[in-house]
Order: sequence, then structure tokens, then C-alpha cells
Amino acid sequence: MLINQILKSLNLFLSVIVIALLSGLSVVSGLSNSKYSNQQPVVNNYSTVNKSSNSINSQTGLSASEATICKTKQSIINQITTKIVSSEQNQLSVMTSLTLRIESLYNQKSKPVTNYSQLIYQIGLNQTKAYSDFTSLSSTSVFSCSSNNPKLALINFQTYLKNEINDLVSFRTSINNLILVITKVNNISIKG
Repeated sequence: MLINQILKSLNLFLSVIVIALLSGLSVVSGLSNSKYSNQQPVVNNYSTVNKSSNSINSQTGLSASEATICKTKQSIINQITTKIVSSEQNQLSVMTSLTLRIESLYNQKSKPVTNYSQLIYQIGLNQTKAYSDFTSLSSTSVFSCSSNNPKLALINFQTYLKNEINDLVSFRTSINNLILVITKVNNISIKG
């Protein structure tokens, strides 16, 4: 339940950033004290932005005023996306190690479960999908105002994040299903 709340809040936070970037509002972030604040974002050459007019730059798809706003927010966006990717990676690692521990305990101490191989197979499918979508998420995590379409890059990141969140929920559910079956077969009560 807590993981779902954290994932929803991260998704909401990214949505606010995207909306703020698209509307040109300033974004205030509490990441200055985070462990990611010392990371240096990718620095880009903004000499192609035409600062004298409000015309849309064909290379970036942003007007001059949007490009200026984008440049000021680029490092904040990169800090946020880096933090999100790190969080997603940590969750994948925790769930993978949990699966390995459950399998080890099952092989050592558990009574046989009739559909154990099916449950493990489902966990493997969900894990593979989560890692695959995590690759897509992490490949779009570096934001650049000088890319062809910065707005689309943020929208793509948000889409990949939603996919990854859904994958993690499925992965976690399949792990929970295995735990519940093993505890039921072994007459173990789970107190929560």
C-alpha cells in the first residue's frame, strides 16, 4: 500500500513539473537537500535559440521565451528524473532480491506447492517486463532543452514512468501471490 502511494505521488510530482514546463510557470523543488543535488546535469549549447523574437525555433519546437524558461528548469527536471529512475531501480532490486529469498526459503523449508512453477513463471514474466520498461524509462531520463521536441521528451518520460509503475505493481502482486500460497500450504499466519 505504501509503495503504491509513493508511486502515485512521484507520478503526480512529475505531472506537475510537465504542466509547469508547458505553461511556463516557475517550479520550486525541494531537491536542494537531496543526495542528487550534487549531480551535474548534461550541459547543452543553446546558441541556436533565437532570443530576439517569439518565433518558434524549428530545431527545438519552442518559442524563444519557452526556450529561456526551459533552460532555467533543465537542471531541476534532470534532478527529478534522476531521482525517479533511482527510486524505480531500487524497487526493482528489492523485489528481485525478495523473490530470490522466497525461492531459497521455499526450496529449504516449505511443503510442496502444486502451482509453484506457474507462480514463479508469472513472477519471471512480470520481472522481465519491469526491467524492459525500466530500460526505456532510464534511456529518456536525461532532459535537454536543445532536443528536437523537449515537451514530447517529458511526455514520453511520463508515459514510460506510468508503464514502469504498472509493471512494478504487477511484479509485487505476483510476489505477494507466491507468498500467500506458500504461507497457506505451510499453515503460517501473516500478521500485518
